[in-house]
Amino acid sequence: MSSLLVDSAQLADLWYQVRATAEERSKDFGDVALQYHLAMQLGLVALLDRVAGKRDQGLSVGQVMLMMAIHRNSDPGSKLSFLEWYPTTALPELSGLPAERVTYSDLLSSMDYWTDEAIGQVETELTLQVAQQFHLRLHTLAWDASSCYFEGQSNELVQLGYSRDHRPDCPQIGTDLFIDVDHGLVPYGRSYEGNETDVERFPQALMDFRSQYPDDDEVTILIDRGPASEANLGLLRELGYGVIAGIPLKGQWATRLEKVRTFETGFNLNGTRYAAHRQRVYLQGYRFYLHIYYHHKQAKEEQKRRQQALQAGQQELEKLRLGQYKLKTRDQIRTRVDTILKAHKVKSFLSVKVVKSRGQETFHLEIQPRKRALAKAQRRDGRFALITEDKERTAKDVLLQYRRKDKAESAFSTIKGPLSLRPVFHFTPSRIKAHVFICHLALFLRNLLNLLLQAQEIDLTPQKALKTVKRVRITEVYFPQTDQLFWILNQIDPEIQQIFDAVGLNTQHLLETTGLSPP
Repeated sequence: MSSLLVDSAQLADLWYQVRATAEERSKDFGDVALQYHLAMQLGLVALLDRVAGKRDQGLSVGQVMLMMAIHRNSDPGSKLSFLEWYPTTALPELSGLPAERVTYSDLLSSMDYWTDEAIGQVETELTLQVAQQFHLRLHTLAWDASSCYFEGQSNELVQLGYSRDHRPDCPQIGTDLFIDVDHGLVPYGRSYEGNETDVERFPQALMDFRSQYPDDDEVTILIDRGPASEANLGLLRELGYGVIAGIPLKGQWATRLEKVRTFETGFNLNGTRYAAHRQRVYLQGYRFYLHIYYHHKQAKEEQKRRQQALQAGQQELEKLRLGQYKLKTRDQIRTRVDTILKAHKVKSFLSVKVVKSRGQETFHLEIQPRKRALAKAQRRDGRFALITEDKERTAKDVLLQYRRKDKAESAFSTIKGPLSLRPVFHFTPSRIKAHVFICHLALFLRNLLNLLLQAQEIDLTPQKALKTVKRVRITEVYFPQTDQLFWILNQIDPEIQQIFDAVGLNTQHLLETTGLSPP
């Protein structure tokens, strides 16, 4: 008997010759497979289906919502762009949901199940599951709110209001969230009317959060100046929460800041020297501690900026050509003067009178500084205040903890940036809320990825990790002569393998269980 020996080089050459007769199509694999794996580990599809309560007909709501969340993380766009993107990924094969079965109406109808109560139930179950998995406890949460503007028409949800997007001409919705500043989890996020202020919204968000997590005591809530009214501070204590809040520089608070003459303590924080003074105050029947801070360099900078603004405003006023063009009447001049004062933010510091002397035909301006207002502003320079209920916290610790609220601002930056919350192409309140919920699901997958990376001491952000594994693609190889279909995964380098290992993704096992057979 004779044997035929073929070395590896000959086998490779033979394979390439055979492959030359095949039809090939390359698809995204690494980033979508990683996210799909995370979702399956959590049982996310089953959870979404159960909470949605949809009858067992048609497509799985949970599957469709998950695919749209993965789309937000991988290649965000409209629902129409989703239909173009989905077949270019391995998701149809991984999920068993063929691309030809997913229609535009399926995407929209899957968004009709998400009331605030349903969203809250999903958030709660996911948060508690991840907290148990990683042995976490909600300890310090920051609350923050943002807005999302619309180019279209208003409805009961989309209203004109204070725009953080610098588009006051457009109607908007409000969005808010609580975020765990220790681990980045977002246990709560909602959409609400765009004309609702922070101070009005915060109590409802707080009560909703309490109903979702009734057993989470010993939690400290960080809030900015916007929602920090006396009533809201009292509500936090009534519900048993700890408090660290910024204090608005107006009313009694401004007066308290101005009256402080002596700062008893001082400390350095990140290379900056602060002085501090503490006062005990009572609000809504509860005792608080007000920490008033002074930063010498900041005071000098604020004085300098104010002086520059005063000079610039006065110079522009002196250059006005009174009696010419549209500045011929007292009202026209007054309107222009007000515009200049507001533009330079010096209206409270300059007194400007429009005067016509007896016997003269033209007007002139009498410009005088408001000395009392300037002296009052100078007493506030370099000062700010934070409030807490905790007597044991030092001024340095209070400031250090308060600055952790920036975690919430970072979450909004991710939602509006990489996840592309805007633009929104929905016009019914229920689908607008569902759209925001999809972005929050995408953020949840990112945060879960971050926890897994940190657990393995991998110094990558979720954004960088997803971009890195996106290099892994899978190729569909079809041989029309034999009607055979194979799948080929491109080379996985050590850096990518480390990420896959961190999340427990075994690509070979995944391919085998989903029927993506290798040649």
